[in-house]
Amino acid sequence: MVSSPGSQGQRSLGEDSKASALSTITYTGLNSGLRGERFLPREVQKWLQSLDLTYAVRNPHRDFANGFLIAEVFARYFPGEVTMHSFDPGLSLATKQNNWETLFKFFKKYRVDITVEDFEPVIHNRPGAGISIITKVYGILTKRRLGRRGRSGNGEPDPTRVVDGGTEMAAPNYAKNTASVVLKDAEIERTVDDNERVVKALIALDAHNQEQLSDRAKEGINDSQYRLYPQGRPEVSLDSGKGEVEPAGQEEDEETSEVRGEVKALERPSPRESGADATPKEDDLSGTHQQRRRIGLEAMASADRNGPSQGTVELVLERIQAIAVTAVQGHDLGGPALCKSIDPRSSFMACLLEKAANPSDKSVPEEVMISVLVAIEERADALAPILINDPVEVWRLWKLLEPGFKSIAVDSPILPRLAELLRSVGASMCAVDPQLTAAAAKDVLLPPLTPIICTPGACYSRRCEYLLRFLFDGFVQSMASDQSEMLRALREEIVYCYCGRMMEALPTLVSCMDYIVTLSSTVGHDEPAGKALADVYLFYALEGLNSSSCRTRARGLGILLELAPRSATLMEVVREATLKKVISSTIKEIESGLNSPVWWEVQVVVVALLLTFLDRAARSHDGVDTATADDMETQHALELLVRVMKSTKSAVVRRVALIGLARSSVLGAYQEALMEPFLQALVDSPDDKRRYILSPSRDTDRNDLPDGASPCLRLWWGRQQEAAGGVRWPTNLQVTLTAFLTISVCEDDATSVDVLASPILEILDSILSAAEDRADSSTAEVWAGLFRRLSGPLFASLLSPRLHDLSALCVARLLVRGAQEAVSVRELATLIMRRIITPYYHEGANTGDRISEDRLVEFIKNFEPEKAALMAMDEFREKLKAAYIKSPFEKIYG
Repeated sequence: MVSSPGSQGQRSLGEDSKASALSTITYTGLNSGLRGERFLPREVQKWLQSLDLTYAVRNPHRDFANGFLIAEVFARYFPGEVTMHSFDPGLSLATKQNNWETLFKFFKKYRVDITVEDFEPVIHNRPGAGISIITKVYGILTKRRLGRRGRSGNGEPDPTRVVDGGTEMAAPNYAKNTASVVLKDAEIERTVDDNERVVKALIALDAHNQEQLSDRAKEGINDSQYRLYPQGRPEVSLDSGKGEVEPAGQEEDEETSEVRGEVKALERPSPRESGADATPKEDDLSGTHQQRRRIGLEAMASADRNGPSQGTVELVLERIQAIAVTAVQGHDLGGPALCKSIDPRSSFMACLLEKAANPSDKSVPEEVMISVLVAIEERADALAPILINDPVEVWRLWKLLEPGFKSIAVDSPILPRLAELLRSVGASMCAVDPQLTAAAAKDVLLPPLTPIICTPGACYSRRCEYLLRFLFDGFVQSMASDQSEMLRALREEIVYCYCGRMMEALPTLVSCMDYIVTLSSTVGHDEPAGKALADVYLFYALEGLNSSSCRTRARGLGILLELAPRSATLMEVVREATLKKVISSTIKEIESGLNSPVWWEVQVVVVALLLTFLDRAARSHDGVDTATADDMETQHALELLVRVMKSTKSAVVRRVALIGLARSSVLGAYQEALMEPFLQALVDSPDDKRRYILSPSRDTDRNDLPDGASPCLRLWWGRQQEAAGGVRWPTNLQVTLTAFLTISVCEDDATSVDVLASPILEILDSILSAAEDRADSSTAEVWAGLFRRLSGPLFASLLSPRLHDLSALCVARLLVRGAQEAVSVRELATLIMRRIITPYYHEGANTGDRISEDRLVEFIKNFEPEKAALMAMDEFREKLKAAYIKSPFEKIYG
């Protein structure tokens, strides 16, 4: 609880209480009902006097305009965070803007719910704005809520109270705003672009005219002469005070009902869809921004019904219909018959999308629909000028394709083609005019698109990714400043859909950022704009880590995984933020087994982050292999990676860790710590997964991640898949082979055929195939030592039908790499006799599961050195003469 300062306003908070106070400043909402007050409430006046401010507050509309007194109020509560030497008590517009910008940085840092919409009217001395801002500050700092003022005893609004220079309800006509006052709005005057300024002026004027129409309707005056849209528009009834849409007359035509339905759908998803616990209050829906947004959407819907806007020579829908008809007629599965089956009373393209989205309707094959979309995409350059010149055409294009984004199945190939079509259109529009394209995306596409993203579960699906891809990869340039501006607009729309409840909007925001960050991989983070963009991603990633949802935590970690390799600074920031707290606590939870199992994606991203940290550390050593790292953080990362590989019960996590180690330089740089757990995990893996990891041939179509993996994780995994196949075995054979002998449980005198199991042989073959054919003396000695340890079980494995070929290959490679010079011919002949001939031909030998005699003869006949085979045959003839005579060897060796 933020406590009020003392009577003199000078008592500062202690360090602990100050941190607690800053953490409790959360979303409190505007003290609605006070926005249009003419006088400061008595409680607020007494509170301001107790603060002992530099200047007395005499005219709130003027005294708070430059933000100096607001800064002084916050300085009384947080003297260490707000320093008054940063603020100027001047009255020029530049001084006011500088002061408020400095304050706004403080608001954002400590999550004080004061936005640009709150203080922008204060800067321009708008009536009632100064009182609104100081009342909101009072509510935030004191946690007190004032009662509603300006209401009569029965709770009805006071009909004589003046609001913002106009009237609230039934004030006399001379006290109401005129059209000229509305058009002198500061927001309109500051707009540089002529087209955008005209659009804002029309929207503001339309809102003013609609208010007049409503007043005249109550007075019984015929309002037809004032209508901007002749076919009839819904009006806002002020009787209920809830902004409900009511018809102007007694009856309502069908088209007006459709317009109202579209506006209602665009405005906000229902509480059930948005996951809200209750219907938002009236206070949450009020405000000039929301009113203009509603009027703008309503104007778009009416324009869509009324036909082309003035000056438009050709409609974009006409172009698209002509392209679609031509594509259908020219397709083998389409033709004139399909064109005739389309209802001529409806849009041709809309009917195609409707039929394609219906699983039970097979009249429009997927191939035909995709060919239509490709044909339109190829004509994107011709559509771009029409869309740039008229935002209503952008609206019509979206309304045409919107049902497809909503109803087509996510796994259908049509949906990505639909997104690619809009992406190409946006790119073509950007080539003509990037500014107008970004404005069209924010003002026309973003409001109706956001409710689709905010529907329950949609933010985790590919449908959301398709929507964000065409928006950020098509309609927005790749520059960091443009990306930041669109991200800000997306955040506002998402929070608006959740009725201002930031905690409910956070999972959707983090999921969106998790995909958008993958589209900005080319942005440089060394420039100021790039650093600001990285700060935005870092903020939402760290916020996601504090969520109780595993999915949100996984996506927050995914954002950090994507950002870390982009620069050394980001790598350090991400490592500092995650290694000691988030990653360590996650691994402890995995090892404990007390709680419910940690979701697999959180574990996978933790492994990916550890591999990223270690890979950067390995590269910093200029390729020099080091068994131990110099810094403690790298050793800590190594320890955590080993722990998660040993303790995880998820096959997906183990597989990702294996492939990540196999494809990177981490295994070679830290092989003493990682080689043994790596080999043990390989042995424990399923046969197909292990062979895929060991195989040098790449299978690029293979995807080992389950459905639902986050975009950042999929991107990182794709990079691992694109790397050279097989394992990058370290050049230090001694460490590798020592670890290999540790995990192989065979003994020198083992006699079982299956002593060397298939996993052991496959790993040995991979190590041998990666080594050089001709090694130096020291390396040859290492291979000879390995041959002596494994010769018995290795030769015994030659009798197994499953292991014969792999064992024969390993024997040949070991001999070539140096064992042949170190092992005598007599030792090799003895191995052949004792491990192959005797078990195969002695009396009572098991004739069931063993190789055919032809394969055995072929191996011995081709054995090198040949002298060892001859000596083994002499011993065979001498000790097992009867069996020798019956065998094929008698004909070969006599």
